[in-house]
Amino acid sequence: MRHAKPLTICDACLHLHKRPNPDHDGQSPYTVVIRYCAAFPEAIPSDIWEKGFDHRRPYPGDNGIRFALRPGYEDLLESYEELVPEEQRTPERNSGPTGDR
Repeated sequence: MRHAKPLTICDACLHLHKRPNPDHDGQSPYTVVIRYCAAFPEAIPSDIWEKGFDHRRPYPGDNGIRFALRPGYEDLLESYEELVPEEQRTPERNSGPTGDR
């Protein structure tokens, strides 16, 4: 069975890192690694990673560290901008980011 991953700005970010997840459930391909970055060293919040929040904008707890384009990933950023609706990328207009992890 093939799983489609949500499109996230993190995929084009210079700060994105991954480490093995010791609690991998053996089922989902999304739990094999923990995605983290300079802004979120424990794990990237689900608002950003799963829900598409645009981290070029401030997010609670990011300590001012935001998205930085990884060289050569311009097409991926363009895809994110085209495929993730504006209201999904900037939810603070409605209710604001929740800070879920």
